[in-house]
Amino acid sequence: MGAILTIAGAALYTMPSERPELYAAAALVLAAVAAWRCASRQG
Repeated sequence: MGAILTIAGAALYTMPSERPELYAAAALVLAAVAAWRCASRQG
């Protein structure tokens, strides 16, 4: 699950668009969710 979110975030981050800050924010959110999922599975 974390790998899928990370790949999706990287894809969003590298997409060219008129609003790159929106995609960067979405990528950061996905990365945070992936990190939280990984941390919650370890505990």
